[in-house]
Amino acid sequence: PLWAEGKVVNPLEIFSSRYRKVMGDYALTQLLNGLACLVLLPFMIIPALVLNYTWMLAPYMVVYKGLDFSRAFKASNDCTYGHKWTIFFLNLVFSICCMIIYMIISLILTPSGGYDDIYSMPSMSDGGFIGILVFTILLFIAFASFGIGITGSIWKQLTNGKNLN
Repeated sequence: PLWAEGKVVNPLEIFSSRYRKVMGDYALTQLLNGLACLVLLPFMIIPALVLNYTWMLAPYMVVYKGLDFSRAFKASNDCTYGHKWTIFFLNLVFSICCMIIYMIISLILTPSGGYDDIYSMPSMSDGGFIGILVFTILLFIAFASFGIGITGSIWKQLTNGKNLN
């Protein structure tokens, strides 16, 4: 991705013809990755996670390297081979940090450090629910931005100097 290369990202760049050419393969890659993980998840959580980490770079391979969806899955597998534990623990630590930050900020923003019972929770009539909802959405956007940055860092480190075609 461009942000992994230290380049400035123009939000209007997504409308360029370069990206429209690969949109079909991108959509197919996302669909196949999501379906495979969705089918495996209820039966075998560990294999679903492994498959997710194996194919996590496939959409980027389609968009930035111009590979078709089948070669993108293979290239993603080659790049992540031997790095899945590292990626797993990186995501685990990031998720735990996000939860801790969310809990700390929630405790700071709620009256008296938290709610004693369900009846003292904010209701829609006093605007408390809307405030918590807006806070949660904003924090989710911030965490998602950091998550995208982590994926960009993984992309840069695992594809640096590799011939993926």
